[in-house]
Amino acid sequence: MRKYLFDQFEIPCTQCNLCSCPHYIAIRDNFTIYNTTKLFNITGGIHDKNYDLMLRNSWQEADLCLNCGKCDNMCPQGIDIPTALRKVKRYYAQNSAAWGA
Repeated sequence: MRKYLFDQFEIPCTQCNLCSCPHYIAIRDNFTIYNTTKLFNITGGIHDKNYDLMLRNSWQEADLCLNCGKCDNMCPQGIDIPTALRKVKRYYAQNSAAWGA
């Protein structure tokens, strides 16, 4: 089941936590919330509250990525982390107004 769910993720993060951000962006957490939201098509309500509680307006949210690229070569899955964080940032920016955030 875990492999099936992983194969469905838009961002193929395995949560190995080998990536690190010198600016303390919670890379793994941003990807996990994004993947879960997209996989289960969660909108509004519970999703927005989860993002609010964990990341929004904190120093860890994707929105604060400086695109310095220092995390880029750390991912064993080969994820282009700055690009994926921009995807997360765009998704939350576009949807938070619709969700009433």
